[in-house]
Amino acid sequence: MFKKRVKHVSGLTLDWLWKHAEEFGVSLQPEAGNALLWQVKHIVELMTMLTTLANHDIRGGIISKLTERALTHGAEFDWHQLAAYDASAATVVAIVADFFACNQLPPPFEVEFVSFLHAIGFFEGMDRVPFREMDLAYSLSLMISPEFRKDLPVWFESTTFGQRQHITRYTTDDIYSVTHAVFYLTNFGRSPLTDLLDKETADRLRKELVALAVVVLRADNIDVLGELLLSWLFCDVENTLLNRMLFHQAFERLLSATTPEGQVVPTMKLLQRAQSGQASFAEVYHTTLVCCMVFAVAAKRMPYAG
Repeated sequence: MFKKRVKHVSGLTLDWLWKHAEEFGVSLQPEAGNALLWQVKHIVELMTMLTTLANHDIRGGIISKLTERALTHGAEFDWHQLAAYDASAATVVAIVADFFACNQLPPPFEVEFVSFLHAIGFFEGMDRVPFREMDLAYSLSLMISPEFRKDLPVWFESTTFGQRQHITRYTTDDIYSVTHAVFYLTNFGRSPLTDLLDKETADRLRKELVALAVVVLRADNIDVLGELLLSWLFCDVENTLLNRMLFHQAFERLLSATTPEGQVVPTMKLLQRAQSGQASFAEVYHTTLVCCMVFAVAAKRMPYAG
């Protein structure tokens, strides 16, 4: 029964994303005062999801159509403009290049230009918190050399988790720093934690993911709960009776935040507006992408189904 529900809701989220595929295209920022001139976050996060699904051998008709649409959106934009304009663009162009490579295509920009920007230190021209330094190192490992993966555990030591901050003092951003660190350390679930972390640190991280999920279950934040469950799957959190019960409880929370149309709301406060069609694309797309990955990977692997 659980497996059937997971597959059903996975299909719903994919249907919703396909219905809104055009809204993922790159556009000029509508609000004044934005750091970037272009809205690229939507398409880059869609590419991240599609690359993750492909790398976990999760395929299907809607996924193929979303992939084609994302490739078109990516090919239509001049990524050189973005790379030359903002130092944070290293992550963006790396994700785009990785997505195109995943589909056996060259990137829609000159790699030599990006290599030149790296060589002159352009991407280091901004301050970053430690987990964002991990973001940069992971991006450079995709674009420049796999050797940059060796920097990930070094920066990880400076994160909230690495500094052994007690979880009662974690902010929402601190939790995001843990989930994003997991994404990079595991190469989005393709590599075991112990490739880059010692066994003690990897075991402590798995235990902390469980504890953080319990904390977030008491809050109204579906987005971060979804990232935590994705981290469970990528880190192979132990399938004990207690962990299985907690995973199912958290999964039920994600299901309860999903509308019949397939959008997933970030907070339960937004659910009623979403059900009446009043929630905007910007309000729900990221949580829907995150939960789509959770649903799809869980449906593929079913690690806590027993």
